[in-house]
Amino acid sequence: MLGLPQQLSDLLLILSTNTVFFAFGWAFFHVKLFKDYEIQGKIPAVLFSATFALSCSMFELVIFEILGFMAPVSRLWNWRVSLFLMLSLLIFVFPFCISFLLFRSHFVYKKAMVLSSLFSLVFLYLFWKIGDPFPVLKEQSGIFSIEMGVSRIGIIGVTVMSFLSGFGAVEFPLQNMFYFMRNISQTQVKNAKNQYFHNLTKLITQKKQLALTRKQNASSQLARDFLNKKMNERSLSSDIKHLDTFNQELFLNLQEIYTDKERLNFSNTWKGKVYNAMGIFFSCYCAYKIFMSSINILFDRVATIDPVTRGLSIFLNLFNISIDLPFWSQHISFVMVGIMIATSVRGFLIKLITIFYNYSNSVTSTYIALFLGQLMGMYFVSMILLLRMNLPIEYREIINQVLGDMRFDFYHRWSDFIFIPSAFLCLFLFVLTTKWKSKMYA
Repeated sequence: MLGLPQQLSDLLLILSTNTVFFAFGWAFFHVKLFKDYEIQGKIPAVLFSATFALSCSMFELVIFEILGFMAPVSRLWNWRVSLFLMLSLLIFVFPFCISFLLFRSHFVYKKAMVLSSLFSLVFLYLFWKIGDPFPVLKEQSGIFSIEMGVSRIGIIGVTVMSFLSGFGAVEFPLQNMFYFMRNISQTQVKNAKNQYFHNLTKLITQKKQLALTRKQNASSQLARDFLNKKMNERSLSSDIKHLDTFNQELFLNLQEIYTDKERLNFSNTWKGKVYNAMGIFFSCYCAYKIFMSSINILFDRVATIDPVTRGLSIFLNLFNISIDLPFWSQHISFVMVGIMIATSVRGFLIKLITIFYNYSNSVTSTYIALFLGQLMGMYFVSMILLLRMNLPIEYREIINQVLGDMRFDFYHRWSDFIFIPSAFLCLFLFVLTTKWKSKMYA
């Protein structure tokens, strides 16, 4: 039984760190996402920040588990509260708010409330049914249990995460390794610029001719002259349309050449050389991951020992070194998990900014921000499910207690199953793009 001072100390620590996480999410929402758009109320910002704070809180509890920080009862209680609040946001609050904002722009308040409630019920039904084809639970839990909610969210989140991982593992080396960079000469740049400006000059001339033709048609009195000039006008309009399309392609090609030239210049800097080394590492990682994922799927295999303990034990046996394996495994696991958490959060926020600015405008920005907030929550909950396997067995106990009825092995196999086609899809698109560029610049 914990004493009152210990309980208050643990509670104060969690509240303080969650306040910091919420403030960071709030600043990110206003400074990065909505710096060019007007926010429709404070609810989107509050929901986004709360989701970010709860996600970071769960990662914080993983690190506290490794360090043995806080009392075990306090950690377990905070796990359950964080998961309950996260599930409430992802399953009930976000769907209702997104649908309400959508319906409110077309209907009165009461009708929008009714339609949003109906939409939420439909979403809840579909969300429930999405887990039926998959063996996500060892035994059926209650409809509103934490295990039931996390199991459904995990399917969506692991799919998104594995797809992004497969794409990123292939794309990074393709974009940053010297071997895959195309050598751009000054002659190619000059030819592309001359071709673009020549076509642009031709397009401007044709548009001037069209304007003159239309002016002459307006002043023409004879029917025969009018018909001839009308046909000439249509021919000019058709030529201008083709020239305009071709001019856009030339502009994109020119932009692509300048981008490749900048990448080539960047590769000669010290930072570019570091990226090249990282690209080689990721190439090896991608090949290893595809091979191991194929083995896992074919032989229905799931690792039971965390990578740190397994790698450290192999290293010690290879060089016949005798040290305290559990002690060093704990500390190395702490560092590795910390790096994985930091890079995952940073990488997802970068992707969030990219997606937001590519697809949002002044009308859709609020809807997209809410949708991305919901996706962020699903992503980080799924990250916890997969992160469990990277922890030594003794540190998985807290997650097992909270989600004891879940089949964690399914999510690892599902992640492997999605990773492989995602990696090959990225490689296929790269080959197609390379062939297209070689034809364009030949």
